[in-house]
Order: sequence, then structure tokens, then C-alpha cells
Amino acid sequence: QYALNQDPYKRNGSGKYDEHETETHKGVGDKISYDYTFGRQEVKVNPALKFSTGKFDVFVGGLFSYSTSYRDGKFQHYLYPDSYGRSKDYEFTNFGLKGQVVYKINGRNFLVYNGTAYSQAPFMEDLFFNPRVNSSVVEGMRSMFINANDLSYVLSTPFVKARLSGYIINSENETNVQRFFADGSVLQGVTNGAFFTQVMKDMKRQNRGLELGLEVKVTSTLSLQGLASYGEYVYNNNPKLYFSSDAVGASGGTTYTYIGDAYIKNYRQGGTPQTAFSLGFRYNNPKYWWVGANWNYFDNSYLDPAALIRTQYFITNPSTGAPYPGLDEAELRRVLQQKQLPSAFFVNVNAGKSWLFGKYYLMVSASVNNLLNNKSYITGGFEQTRKASYIDFAADFDKQYSPFAPKYWYAQGRSYFINVQFRF
Repeated sequence: QYALNQDPYKRNGSGKYDEHETETHKGVGDKISYDYTFGRQEVKVNPALKFSTGKFDVFVGGLFSYSTSYRDGKFQHYLYPDSYGRSKDYEFTNFGLKGQVVYKINGRNFLVYNGTAYSQAPFMEDLFFNPRVNSSVVEGMRSMFINANDLSYVLSTPFVKARLSGYIINSENETNVQRFFADGSVLQGVTNGAFFTQVMKDMKRQNRGLELGLEVKVTSTLSLQGLASYGEYVYNNNPKLYFSSDAVGASGGTTYTYIGDAYIKNYRQGGTPQTAFSLGFRYNNPKYWWVGANWNYFDNSYLDPAALIRTQYFITNPSTGAPYPGLDEAELRRVLQQKQLPSAFFVNVNAGKSWLFGKYYLMVSASVNNLLNNKSYITGGFEQTRKASYIDFAADFDKQYSPFAPKYWYAQGRSYFINVQFRF
């Protein structure tokens, strides 16, 4: 038995994944399709200073880093001249500052500030966006910059513990790489659809919100807990969008094409609830057993906006180079409205007991998550971009049962956990 080390979908060229090979038949243990290594050398310096004065505790830290990154390809791909050998070194120099200030109003009331501002070299998988087959890097790659600040009021008494926090996080120059199949002529020379790599570059995001945590000791054995969180996580600009595909290869001497700006500013970020509440209790018996439960509520979850269908390309008729006739802002808002996921709640319970046998300690605990077996909660998903033009997308959007509607992931249902700990 063997496999062929060549592209079964080749449109031109030899189709060999490694042009240096004369034998394309591969057996067990042979490398096939791609072979490469990443290399990164990095030096970091993190000086820090901590001191107290009066009612203030202060911590200040710095960051300096220098890194070089490269890709070393072992195969000479039939489509990409830059697939074989070591790429150039990409150098990044980064700086940062972080700090914390604690102001002690008195022994039970505190104000706490945390802040940081730093730059960070791109991740390897974002720098080399298609590393299996080439060493290409989108022009103008820069270090990501993050500025994060939070301010908290903290109350600590024998009976009540509370923390109220406000935070804001801004990030710039982020890069996001995705891969998917799309119909239509996204790239010149592709007419019937192909598998694409999408690079979204120079992206800005902002996360801001408020959080409240509370614990009340009702009796010596019973305590109540509460949590409330409200956030707004949005995209803060219209990033640049680039596309690449093996269906085109290194056409015109470059492996990627600039599609245009992705108009996603003020869209919500997907992947996490932006509103959450939790209520719970814990009972600790003097005979060393406990039981607890909490109710959790999640809301304001969204699907991430698909970038391709929010570009000028999406609304442009390839035959005329002008927007499709009759297309207006109201219609675009209708088909491109961001998908908000339904809210949901869960109940979790836990219990345990411990024993002391001389110098030996034994503890057994158990928990049940999602006690009510809620499997309808959508934890995430994605918008499909299979229909990459407005005409095709709108026709599919209006179907009662669309084959290319958003895809969703659901909660797994009830789960159990048992922990046994023995100490000697």
C-alpha cells in the first residue's frame, strides 16, 4: 500500500508536493504533503520594582524583548518558489510597562488599580499565514499593541467580601488567519470556488465592562455568593483583508491578494457571553462535609462577523464592476445583521467530605455540572462564507432551510466529576 505525494486537485504544474523528489510513492512512516519547521529566538528583560509608602503599595515592571522568527521548508512545493529552504529572519523589538497601585483606605476597604501597555511580536501562525506550503508573510506585519486598565473597590470584612471592578482593554495591529471553502471568483483565475486562506490584518478591538463579586457569610456554616458581569466587546476598526489559495498559487509573483477593507467596526466580538450572572450557596458542616450549588445565567453572545461578506467585493457585480442593481443599505443590514445567540442558564451542584485518620488525610468530592441537562444552549459557531457574493448569499439567506446558514455548537449536557485525594 502507498500514497502519492502529489496534489490530486492540481490545476496546473506537476502537482508534486516536493519537486526535489523523483519517487512520489510514499509508504508508512514517510512524510507527505508538507514538511517544515518554525524557529524563533527571543530575549526578554523584565525589571521590576515594588515598594510601600504611607497607605500605598506600588508595583512597577518593565518589559523589553527582541525576537527573530523564520520558517525552514523541507519540501519544494510545485506552486510556490519560496516553499523550500530557510526564509528571511523577521525581527521584532518590543517594549512594555505594567503596574499595580493599592490604596488602603483602612484595614477593610481598598482601591486597586492594574494597568499595562506593551507590544508583542506576531504569533508564528499569524506571521506565516500558510506555512505548510510557503514562507509568505503579508506586507507590513507589525507587533501587536495592548493597553489594559482596571480599577477595583475591594471590601473585606469577617461577614462580607465584595469587589467592584471596571475595566477597558484596547488592542491594535492584531492578525487573524482563517481557512474555508468559498464559491465564486474571490481571486482572479478562480471561477468555480476553491479553498482559501483569509488573513485579516491591522485589526483593532476593545473590551470594556463592569464586574461585581459578592460573598456573604450568613452564619458560621452557610455562605452566599453572587457575581454580575456586563461587558461590551467590539471590533474597533475596519481591518485589511487578504486572500490566498492553492488554486492560484504564486500568481503575478505574490501568494496573496488584497481584497479590501472588512467593514466590521462596531460589530460585537464572538466567542463569549458579554453578560453573565451567578448566584450560589455553600454549606460547611462542622463534621467536615459540605454541599453547594450555583445558578449561572449567560446572555449577549454573538457569532463573529464573517469578514469576506462585509467587503466591497461582496456587493460588486464582477460583470460590471459596480454594485448589484437595487442593492441599498436597508437590504444589506437585513442580510448582514449580526447573529445574537439566545440566553441560557445552568445549575451546578457539588458536595464532599474529608476524614483524618491519624496522620492520613482523605477527601472525596463530587460535582454535577449542567444538572438540568440543558443541551439547547449554543456555545458558539460561525457564519458560513460559502456564498461569497451578495446575489448568491441573499438567495441562500431567504431559503426556509438554508444549506449554508450559520453553523452552531451546542452544550454537551450533564457532566459528572469525582475527585479522591489521599495525603500521607
